Amino acid sequence: MRNNHYANLAIVAICSVICGLALAESSVLGFPQKPEKVILQNVPFNGKDPLEITEIKVKRKVIRVAENFVEDGEWLNEATFQLTNTYSKPITYVQIDVDFPEIERKGGAILQHQILIGRHPIYKSDERPGLLILPGDSIELSFASEYKEMKRVIELTKTPINNINKIVIRFSEAAFDDGTLYSGGRMYERNPDPNGRQKWIQIKE
Repeated sequence: MRNNHYANLAIVAICSVICGLALAESSVLGFPQKPEKVILQNVPFNGKDPLEITEIKVKRKVIRVAENFVEDGEWLNEATFQLTNTYSKPITYVQIDVDFPEIERKGGAILQHQILIGRHPIYKSDERPGLLILPGDSIELSFASEYKEMKRVIELTKTPINNINKIVIRFSEAAFDDGTLYSGGRMYERNPDPNGRQKWIQIKE
């Protein structure tokens, strides 16, 4: 009888250990994982952009374009980008579009935030500081200065900014010091006719 008693105690102890391990494993497996983030650069149809993202840092950690990474909180506020002029001409103005593909507006359009750096070559009332990026040189773009407006626009869609896991960066326009303009993968020059309907004429390559 005594042997049976000890055997029963041993079985109970083993079962307790197994249950404890099972609970510990289920706790680990059931713990909510942080969703992966990713930053993409949209490349035009001809593969030629005036600027290239040559470095990304999120909370001082170096991230590559299209690389999945794990981060939480308001990570967009601590994202910085090194933008390098890949053309043979100095850049004096650039329009950067930041797309949020996880948020669709009415009509199916993706939510977008625009960042303008430098003075537009046409709009004389443009009072932003001037810009000059020489060929091969770089500038740093920080989302911190854009974050307040970016957050406001995102949260108008009832989406918490912490839920943003994917952004796509596009270099929509860039103006050069010789008066030419890059837009949508094509190069343009000013229309010599000031009364013409078109302000810009595509340069045939």
